Amino acid sequence: MLTKASLNRRVTDALLKNDFEVMLSRGIFDIAGKREYKLLIKTLINIDGFLERHAKSLKVLSHFLSANPLVVSLKANKYILQDMIVYSRFNIPVMTPETLETLLFEDSLPYIYSVKGKHLVRIDSKKMKRRRTEMGLSMKSLANKVGVSVKAIYEIENERVNPTLSTAKKLEEILGVKLILTYGIDLLTRPKEDVRIPPLTLVEKRVSRELQRIGLKSSCVYHPKLNVIGKGNFTFASCVKEKDLNLQDEATFLKEFKIFFECDTAIILKEIEGRERISDVPVLT
Repeated sequence: MLTKASLNRRVTDALLKNDFEVMLSRGIFDIAGKREYKLLIKTLINIDGFLERHAKSLKVLSHFLSANPLVVSLKANKYILQDMIVYSRFNIPVMTPETLETLLFEDSLPYIYSVKGKHLVRIDSKKMKRRRTEMGLSMKSLANKVGVSVKAIYEIENERVNPTLSTAKKLEEILGVKLILTYGIDLLTRPKEDVRIPPLTLVEKRVSRELQRIGLKSSCVYHPKLNVIGKGNFTFASCVKEKDLNLQDEATFLKEFKIFFECDTAIILKEIEGRERISDVPVLT
């Protein structure tokens, strides 16, 4: 069984082999990958440890950094996740390291996902209906050949439900056309949700208000080293604190973050006690 460290190494190796630049982190994401698009990857041995607040922060960062969130995991509760299946948790794609490696290498794989234990697949429903009509098959005759109900064929063609993988393969065999859609890199080129997290403290609220005043949309993030991020004509990531405590770790993180994501960063304090920079990161009120 892979450990968290070995899981991170496997994901990192897969990215490097496919010409990604890589940044390692801890917290909201564990690995960032950058090529012609960006990925923010959270790795967990058990996906049950990925909570809604984690998902919100990952979505926020992905949106403001024009990246795409992704979770790589091995199991859910006591069940081992299967390869070549895209799962979902809080509307974020979840996959095994093997699935990720295949996706990066081949640029696409069948868009199979798991819902309540069933492996469903997305298909081209319009193409299915068009081909059935061309072949002169009624819904009833196609249903009999596939071994499903007429209602199932109707709902699949009208995009009300997605078929199981076995049903989709039978439809392809009978109709003689490719129907199963692929989960490709083109679907990983832009964030899917614009999620915002409200300020938790008065100083975060003041910073968010100031960012808005200068034309940046902003959100808070559940992260000890980066908790307010804004974006407009430029992206601005900040660590907002009440007091000037030991901030070396925060500054080191923000410096690396700035270089990798090509954005502006700063530490923002309610009061400053003399320091203007820490590890080349500006310290501001």
